[in-house]
Amino acid sequence: MKKLIFALIVILNLNPAHANEVTIKDLIYFESKIQSLLENKAELADDPSAESRHKKIHNFTNNFGHQLLNELKEDKPLNGYQLAILNLSVGAYLQISSEYYDKLTAIEPSRTEFNGSNRTLSWAILYSQLLQDYKQTYDLFYRSTALRRVVKDQAELNNSGIGNLEEITKKILNKNKIKKLESIIIDYQLNSHKSKNKRLRAKLHSTYIYKLVEQDKSLKEFYKFGSFGISFSDGFANTTGSLTGGLSAGFGALVGPIEWREGRLYKNKKAQKELLKKLKPLDLLLEKKSFKLTDYTIPGHWGHIGVWLGNEEQLREIGMWDSPIIKPFQEKIRQGYSIYEVRRWGLVWDTLDHWMNLDAMAVIRHNESASYGEKEYSRVFKELFSQIGKKYDYSFDAMTANTITCTEIISLSYGPVNWPTTKVVGRHTLQPDNIAALVFYENSPIELVTYLEGAKTGYAFKSKAKFASLIGFRAKKSNRSQFHEKFRKCKRSKYRSNRRGGIRFKNECWSEYKDYSYEAPFDHLDGNNL
Repeated sequence: MKKLIFALIVILNLNPAHANEVTIKDLIYFESKIQSLLENKAELADDPSAESRHKKIHNFTNNFGHQLLNELKEDKPLNGYQLAILNLSVGAYLQISSEYYDKLTAIEPSRTEFNGSNRTLSWAILYSQLLQDYKQTYDLFYRSTALRRVVKDQAELNNSGIGNLEEITKKILNKNKIKKLESIIIDYQLNSHKSKNKRLRAKLHSTYIYKLVEQDKSLKEFYKFGSFGISFSDGFANTTGSLTGGLSAGFGALVGPIEWREGRLYKNKKAQKELLKKLKPLDLLLEKKSFKLTDYTIPGHWGHIGVWLGNEEQLREIGMWDSPIIKPFQEKIRQGYSIYEVRRWGLVWDTLDHWMNLDAMAVIRHNESASYGEKEYSRVFKELFSQIGKKYDYSFDAMTANTITCTEIISLSYGPVNWPTTKVVGRHTLQPDNIAALVFYENSPIELVTYLEGAKTGYAFKSKAKFASLIGFRAKKSNRSQFHEKFRKCKRSKYRSNRRGGIRFKNECWSEYKDYSYEAPFDHLDGNNL
């Protein structure tokens, strides 16, 4: 019997029915399901489909919110997939809740007394359910400091469905309407005999709001929901971010222009030609400029990363050249501007010829792109182009979407990838070296395509092992195709040089190695219930 139980546990652990590894196809799927729900409107509030529609988006959004909360409690950064679903689901929840509330006004009683009508009972039931569900969702996303900051950042995005959060919340959690509901329920308790509809009465009795009133508890908690202003913890984080951001911006403006020569690969047509043969749309380009002062202020080896959008021929090959997403930029791409990147002064386009004013570069590819069809390519390109107009993120916070860096447009656009981050001043930052290091994780979602180095007399395509050594990784002796990170560890110890000598200190140092394994993003979402 024990063996049977153990076997079942193993099977359940190997095949978790509750969680699925997600891909960009899942993001597209959820977007289409939520869009369908938004379009499928009911005419009347007491139409069962209206109640069902609201309950569907409520359950989906709350389920997802709890997942995000668990991630944040474990101090994990949210990825682009999670931020996109958050914006989408909360935006849809607000819209559907607002529409549902507006339809309720059609059956809202004019008086605060219970008159025995089914219509008054229906309004009390539906509004009670809406209040309970909405307050539950509001508390989920706003009581957690970390999750509240993410929601606030998402609300600041252009065309964000969350932008009207404050307006809709104040409308639904309306003090006068809640007091009217409270009065009707109190009067109903005294005059319930006026209603002969047992089904509606039972439904009202089952609501959380009714039970609160029945226990002589006030409904103040529903309209005293607190301020949308910035709390102390939010204010401290914003002040810290503004301070460090301001310092970064000032320092960047000061040292940014300082460089003392041209790059080793600049105007090397032969290197460009060879490189172009290796490139595919949406490849990532790492940059190293040893002649530029800013490269010495960025942690790690690589100083910058850009996106290769593809040239006309490549975009035709994947069926995207005539896409409505690419069409507005066709002329730019025809002129050679196929590199899309974020610099301190904003989002810019560049040519390969100009971009290769550098000493070394590497090309990295997202493995999943090999199976992309038109929908998947469209989703990534659409997200990339939606970053146009955003300001530079001088606070380097990987979980903000309102401002961006060269690495953050990648995390926001490439869907469900758990990019490794570095914690700096309490924030998760995504640095070019973090993206490069992911190449050497076991089961990594990205791969190295090529690594190119320039020299005074030419150029050379270097090995993966050489690329690894730049960021502290080494090939394993047991398997040269696998890599681990090498780092030095030291311990300070005391000793006496002789019996009468004083105490001295010495450092003992040795090398250690660390293996990394990629943890793919999972979720517990079920789109079938939308």
